[in-house]
Amino acid sequence: IVEANEEGKFSAKLYASNGQLMLATEEVAQRTTALKAIESVKKNSAEGNFIIDKDKFGRFYYKLRNAQKSVICIGEAYEKLDSCTSALESVRRFAATAVLVEEEKPAKETAKK
Repeated sequence: IVEANEEGKFSAKLYASNGQLMLATEEVAQRTTALKAIESVKKNSAEGNFIIDKDKFGRFYYKLRNAQKSVICIGEAYEKLDSCTSALESVRRFAATAVLVEEEKPAKETAKK
């Protein structure tokens, strides 16, 4: 899904079938840029361009990078390496089959039309 925040910035988000947020891109000024980010996430996930790192608290998190090694997005932090690895593999599977879902407009916006 591509969502807009209160300031009008957009981010692409990947949700699991249970509704849990799995991955979110950085906020960008234009919706088209967020849509391009989706394609980048799909492509780089399929290519396995993930690395696992540790934060200063010793928790594990994954980063998805492009071919130039720039970070596209960062996953949540996990206490155990196997939990992080499992989440990374879930993102890979979901990104491969994810379908873009249009965000529902808030009631006040649909009332204006």
